Amino acid sequence: MHSSIKYIMMAGTFALTAISGCKSDDNGPGTTTATTSDPDMAVMTMSGVDVDPTMASLCGIDSNQVFFKYDSAQVTPGAKQQLDAIAACVLTGPASGRDLVVIGRTDPKGTDDYNTQLGMSRADSVAKYLREQGVTNSRVETRSRGEDNATNDPWGWPFERRVTVWLAP
Repeated sequence: MHSSIKYIMMAGTFALTAISGCKSDDNGPGTTTATTSDPDMAVMTMSGVDVDPTMASLCGIDSNQVFFKYDSAQVTPGAKQQLDAIAACVLTGPASGRDLVVIGRTDPKGTDDYNTQLGMSRADSVAKYLREQGVTNSRVETRSRGEDNATNDPWGWPFERRVTVWLAP
C-alpha cells in the first residue's frame, strides 16, 4: 500500500509540473522541467535524492524528491541542497554518528545488468558528494536496486531515477 501512495503522490507532482507547461526551478542553469508527449523526456533535467521519511523528520530535511536525468548519475544543485542537509545532520545534528545506506535506482529501460550498474553509479555519486562534505567512507554503504520494483508505466519512469538515503539500522 505504501508503494501505491508513493506513486499517487509522485503522479500528482508530475501532473502539476505538466499542467504548468515549462517551469524553471532553483537548480541552476540547465535545470528546466518541460512537458512533452514522450514520457522519457517529460521531465528532462531531473536529478534526485529520495530521503527516508524518518530521517527527513529527525533532521528537519525537506523531503521533496528530485530525480536523475535519463541515463545519468550526475548530482545536480537541487540534490546537493538535500545532501548538504543530510551531511550536517549525521555530522553534527540529531543523527550525529549514525551511518547511512544509499540505494541507487533506475527505470526499467535497459538490461538488468546495465540498470544495476547505473543504480550503483548513482549511489556512488551521492556517496562521493557526502564524503566531500565530511562524511567518512566507512559511514556510507552503497547499494543498487537497479530497476527492482520500478513501475511498468513509462510516465512513472522519471520518478524511478533516484537515490534513496536511509539512516542505517
